[in-house]
Amino acid sequence: MTQPEPFLQGYVDLQQFAAEVDRSPRTVRLWMDSPRDALPYVQLGSRRLVHVETARKWLFSRLRQPNPDRRRRRRNRIEQPVPRR
Repeated sequence: MTQPEPFLQGYVDLQQFAAEVDRSPRTVRLWMDSPRDALPYVQLGSRRLVHVETARKWLFSRLRQPNPDRRRRRRNRIEQPVPRR
């Protein structure tokens, strides 16, 4: 007979998640309480649990891609002398 899977498998508490992403628990709480695009979590009593896969998707959705045009414009602006008035 196989062992049943733990009911909360795949969930970590706030402190474990904060340690994993190298941030303070306070920062993670700010992410959770953000009015827009908050980090999803489950509240069980006073414990906040984060589903690891959902948190991973949330983090990936927040990836920022640098704008290559902006860098090119800035480089051109630096290379060209500024006309004096």
